[in-house]
Amino acid sequence: MDEVANERLEGATSGPAGWAHRLRNLWASLGRRWPRRLRPRLPRLRPWQWAIAGVLLLLLVLWLSMTAQSTSMYSATVLVTEGSHGIAPPGNPFDFGDLPPTASMENKHTFKNDGRMDTYVVIIVSGEIRDFLDIEDAFFNLKPGEEREILVKLTVPATAEPGKRYDGRVVVTYLPWWSPL
Repeated sequence: MDEVANERLEGATSGPAGWAHRLRNLWASLGRRWPRRLRPRLPRLRPWQWAIAGVLLLLLVLWLSMTAQSTSMYSATVLVTEGSHGIAPPGNPFDFGDLPPTASMENKHTFKNDGRMDTYVVIIVSGEIRDFLDIEDAFFNLKPGEEREILVKLTVPATAEPGKRYDGRVVVTYLPWWSPL
């Protein structure tokens, strides 16, 4: 008798239906540990609803992977000196070289959308240099073929320590976005 019952159970819990059954059992066992009014409830979805949810999840994963591929990260740095300006090395658009306290430097950066969709550009600054940087527009939209120049201004405060290097990161992310207009 026990062998026949075990065969039926194994047959019922194999394949995709078996995984759904196991997931429901796990969710139910977790739910019993909470007070009745706080127990989470999973809706019972029909197969076509699971298919739509799967397609939406796949589209979200594809959109996030496109976004991750179109992200650039730059190091931002400035060395605070006692009184002389230094020349910033070429190659890194956010390396401001050597500057004394209360000095400032401006850099212009050009962003262009070569794609076929509207693209949102998001610029995020982190690290010690974050308080020194002023970005003209850190979130903007570029239509296909459009180009935009953004002014990035670094101002060294009077309280900055001479001889100290202030570092950070600047992350520029391009988010493709469909627009009906």
